[in-house]
Amino acid sequence: MDKQLTNEEFLSFKNQLINNKLSFTTLETTYTKRIKLEKNNFMFSNDKRDYNELKLINLVKKDCQNFCDKNTLDPIHETDIDFYKFYSKNLFNDQYKYVWKIDLSSAYWSYAKNNFIITPETINFFETNKNNFFNGEKKARLKALGSCATKKLKTIYEKGTISGDPTIIVNDQLRNLYLHICNEIDRVMKTVAVKFSKHCIYYYWDCLFIENCIDPDEIIKFINQFNFKATCNSGVIIAQTNYLPQIQDITTGINYPINKKDIC
Repeated sequence: MDKQLTNEEFLSFKNQLINNKLSFTTLETTYTKRIKLEKNNFMFSNDKRDYNELKLINLVKKDCQNFCDKNTLDPIHETDIDFYKFYSKNLFNDQYKYVWKIDLSSAYWSYAKNNFIITPETINFFETNKNNFFNGEKKARLKALGSCATKKLKTIYEKGTISGDPTIIVNDQLRNLYLHICNEIDRVMKTVAVKFSKHCIYYYWDCLFIENCIDPDEIIKFINQFNFKATCNSGVIIAQTNYLPQIQDITTGINYPINKKDIC
């Protein structure tokens, strides 16, 4: 396994290699950085990545690549997906409002399982080790699937000097597959929002805020038709902030953005 250091140590370590006129390659993503020397690799991350999480990421990426090799998917762009949508016609007049918060359970992971994107072997590894992930099973799932969309900035140093222009490395097949998964979840959320349009206030990725004058079991039963499980949190209070576009879940303190285009 790579030797792991923190992100704060990355710059000083890199500068030390430059000053010593060594040849090396850096790979940088949003969350991690890596320095590859001839005989050693060094990973820099503030998020401890244990063996189980790293193995899950590798298993999922292998499964996803095999799926892509056997299936042709139409290209999807991030701009094709809303991810979140605010229904201004149901904007409430009071400052605070009690609502149902409906969550799709393990939405992205469930879709990948149900559509045979990830294999039984990978699922079994996850289930066997879900209590052993250092950062918890939810983060492990999200990181494993999200790794398919990762963009890496690659920079090559020859004897301490940058050689050529830095390049962006991305696996277009895997990224497109990940966007397909996101698009399918988004499609389900839109369908639910339209079905309950009289009461829907907002959806964000895989959770839905809806007025509590409707039976939540009716919503969950509708979601079940799409082969997803869902849960309801009945104690959620949301508030319109003074600096829209934003809604706050007072129960958790989480702020949810609103697309300006949705406000009318």
